Amino acid sequence: MVEEVLRTLAERGGDPLADDSVPFVLRDVLLWRMRPLDEGTREVLGAAAVLGMAPDQRIIASALSLDRVTVGSALTAAHRAGLLHDGGDGLRFRHDLARQVVYDLVPRPNREWLHLRVARVLEQELPRPVAQLAHHYRLAGSGADFVRNAEAAADLATERGDDATAASFLLQTMDVAELPRPVRVRLAAKLGRSAIDGLSQAEAIPVLERLLADRRLPPGARGELGLVLGRMLRQQGEALRGYTEIERAVPYLRAPRRKAPALAVLAAPDTVVGRHVDDHLARCTEAESAATASGDPAAHLAVRIARASLLLELGDPAAWSIITELRASAELADRPREHARACLNWAQGALHAGHPEQAEALLAAGRALVDETGYERLTALVEATELSLSRAAGRFDGLAERLTRLVTTAERMPVTLLDARAELATVLALTAAAERAGSTGGHDRPDSRTEGCAGLGDSGRGRDEVESAERALREVVADARRVGAVWPLVQALSALARLTVVGRPDEAVRHATEALSVVRGKGIVAWAADAVLVLAEAAAAAGEPARAAAAVAELEAGIAGRDTPLARAALRRCRDLVPA
Repeated sequence: MVEEVLRTLAERGGDPLADDSVPFVLRDVLLWRMRPLDEGTREVLGAAAVLGMAPDQRIIASALSLDRVTVGSALTAAHRAGLLHDGGDGLRFRHDLARQVVYDLVPRPNREWLHLRVARVLEQELPRPVAQLAHHYRLAGSGADFVRNAEAAADLATERGDDATAASFLLQTMDVAELPRPVRVRLAAKLGRSAIDGLSQAEAIPVLERLLADRRLPPGARGELGLVLGRMLRQQGEALRGYTEIERAVPYLRAPRRKAPALAVLAAPDTVVGRHVDDHLARCTEAESAATASGDPAAHLAVRIARASLLLELGDPAAWSIITELRASAELADRPREHARACLNWAQGALHAGHPEQAEALLAAGRALVDETGYERLTALVEATELSLSRAAGRFDGLAERLTRLVTTAERMPVTLLDARAELATVLALTAAAERAGSTGGHDRPDSRTEGCAGLGDSGRGRDEVESAERALREVVADARRVGAVWPLVQALSALARLTVVGRPDEAVRHATEALSVVRGKGIVAWAADAVLVLAEAAAAAGEPARAAAAVAELEAGIAGRDTPLARAALRRCRDLVPA
C-alpha cells in the first residue's frame, strides 16, 4: 500500500505530508484498478468487502444467490486487477484500507442489504456466530436482531471471563433508540456488572446515570443500576459519589442476596469521608442479617470478607481468626478473584495497623492469585501494596523510581494511585534525609519518620526534594478532598505535617490538626498516630509540651486494647515528648 501511494505521488506530484493526500490517492488507485471490472464482479467484490478481510466464497454465493463458480471467477478477476491477493488460504484483501475503500464505494442501501443477506446466511450456522451476527445486523439497521445477538455475544464473553468484550457489545446496544425500557434496563444492568471488571467504566457511567434519572424506572431496576453505578464510581476514584449511590440503591434492593454484598461495600471504612465507623459497623450488621436471610453462600462470603477488613482497621484481634478461617474455606478457594481481592484488601489493612509480616504473607497470596487468574484490574493494587510494604519495611532502594512508574503509567484503581502518590512524596523526602545522614538505618522502626526528616532544610538537594514532595502531597490532598477519599487524605495531611515540622512548625500543626479532625469524623483514632506525633514534636520544640497533651491523651484512649503496633510505637514516642 505504501509503495502504491508513494509511486502515485511521485508520478502525479503532491505533498506526502498533507492530511488527506494518502486516502485520496489510495482511493484513486483502487478506482483505477476497478475500472475494467464488470458490474457482476464489482457486486461480488462489494459483498467480499462487507464480509471482511478474508471473505468466504460460500457465504458470498449464498448471500447473492449465485453459484460458487461465478463467485470464484469474479474474485479471480479482482485478484488479476490487483485488488486481492492470495494469502495462502484463499484470496483476501491486501490491507484493511483497500477493503474499506471498496466497502465505501458500495451505495449505502446496497451495503445494508448485503449485511442483512450475510446475517441471514450466518443464522443457519451452528453454533450461531453471535458476534458476527451482531456486527452485520447493526450495519444492516436491524435493531432488534442486533440487540438479540449482541446480548448473546456479551453473555458468551462473560462466561469466558472476557468482561471488556461483554461491555463493548452491551454499550453498543445502548445506542438503539427503540429499545423498550425493560430491555434497556436489563442490558444496562449487565453492562454495569461487566464494566466493573472491564475497561468500559467511563463509557458505561453516563448510560447508567441517564437511566437512573428516569423517574419511571422500576424500584428493583433502580436498586440494581444504582449499585453497579456506585461500584464503578468508586473504582474510578469517586469515593464519596460511589458510596452515596450505593446508599441510595440499598433500599430498592429487595433480594437479600443482592442487598448483602451492597451493604458489605458500605462497611468498608477506609475509602470515604463523612461516615463514622459506627455507621460502617451498623452496615456490616445489616449485611450479616441480609446474608443469613438470603441463604446464598456468595453473599455470606462477601460479608465475612468485609467484616474481617473492618475489624482489621479497628485493631480488633478477632480479624485474624476470620481471615484464617476464610482462607482455609472451600468457598473462598473456589472464587479466586474474590480471594485475590480479599487478600490485597487485608494486606492493606494489616499495613495500616502495623503488621508488616502478615501483610507480606497476604500480599504474596494475592499476587499469586492475580497471576493465576490473569485478573488485570488488580495488578495496580498489587504493585501499590508491594510499594507500601517496601516503605513500611524500610526497603528504599529503587522505591521512588518504582512509585513514579506506577503513578505515571497505571490507568486503573485511582484511589490506590492517590495512596501511591502520597507514598511517593513521602519517600522522596525520607530518601533525601537518609542521603544527608549517609545511611538508611533506622527507617524500619515505626517512629523513624521523625528522625529521618530532621535537618532537611540544611541540604540544597534535600530542599529541592522536599519541595517536590510538598507539591505532590498538596495535589493528593486536593484530589482526596475532591473525591472524598479518607485514607489518602489522612496519609497526605500527616506527611505534609511531617515535612514541615522542621522550619515551619505552625504550618505542620495546621496540617496535623486537620488530619486529626478528619480521623475524628471517621472514629478510628489509630489512623491519626503520625499526626499526633507531629503535634507533640511541635509543642515540645516550642517548649510547651502541654499544648499537645489533649491530642496525645485522645490517641492513648483511642487505641487502648487495640491491636495497632504502629500507633502504639507513635504513642511511646509521644509520651517521651509529652509525659502524662
